[in-house]
Amino acid sequence: MRYFVVLIVALILNASANLLIKAAASRLAASGDVLAGGVVPAVKAVASSGLFMLGLICFALNLLAYLYALQKLQISLAYPIMVTCGYAIIVVIASWKMGESLVPVQWVGIGLMLLGVWLVGSGVNGRKPADGAMPPAPAVPQQVSQADAGQISSGQR
Repeated sequence: MRYFVVLIVALILNASANLLIKAAASRLAASGDVLAGGVVPAVKAVASSGLFMLGLICFALNLLAYLYALQKLQISLAYPIMVTCGYAIIVVIASWKMGESLVPVQWVGIGLMLLGVWLVGSGVNGRKPADGAMPPAPAVPQQVSQADAGQISSGQR
């Protein structure tokens, strides 16, 4: 349970980082084309943005939390949660606070993505298929000794 909670913290940090960097980019865009003066002035402008730097810190903390969570959680569950739930958080906050909007079909798409994560999660942790059957174990070839090989080739077995 602790690893799942840390995964949730990681996805919140990831969503926060993306939103902070978007806010920094919007402020930088309001002051003109950041790259118009070249790379060095652009790097200075970005580095002097408190929102951007806070976003980088959130990304770094996200990576640490995600690394911790992956010690025990299967990536087949952790990654879909990180990507889809983080995306849903970003979209909701961006539409609420940043004036971005989605058409109804996009909201349906987000709902389907969340449903997909739930479906993926319901099959994790080594659960057997619904009929209870496990796939057959792969055949393991037996080693044949040289003496047995001689008997097999001469038909004495």
